[in-house]
Amino acid sequence: MYELRIDHGLPVFHSRDEQMQYVFLSPIPFLEGHAVDSPAFVDYVCKVLLSYEATFSQLGDLVYEETM
Repeated sequence: MYELRIDHGLPVFHSRDEQMQYVFLSPIPFLEGHAVDSPAFVDYVCKVLLSYEATFSQLGDLVYEETM
């Protein structure tokens, strides 16, 4: 997020669902003084999504294998 010039980070909540897939959630706060469809807010949300993509794309596909 720093590289995308987002000054403050977002809280990240993570867990695994019933299929043993990781689920990551981040609440995205509204930008004060900007409507949801304003260019500034849309740009902010895009940067958050790009941050997630940049973080997890380097991990590759992780496969869970159950051992017996």
